[in-house]
Amino acid sequence: MNIGQASEQSGISPKMIRYYEQIGLLDAAKRSNSGYRIYSNKI
Repeated sequence: MNIGQASEQSGISPKMIRYYEQIGLLDAAKRSNSGYRIYSNKI
């Protein structure tokens, strides 16, 4: 799922998801070949 879908399912804004990833609260997301973040359903 992309960051928008992860945001909808978690109730956390995409900006906060990126911030939590930056500070290490969330593991770094995998990236697609074009550089987009790809999240699992475990966010």
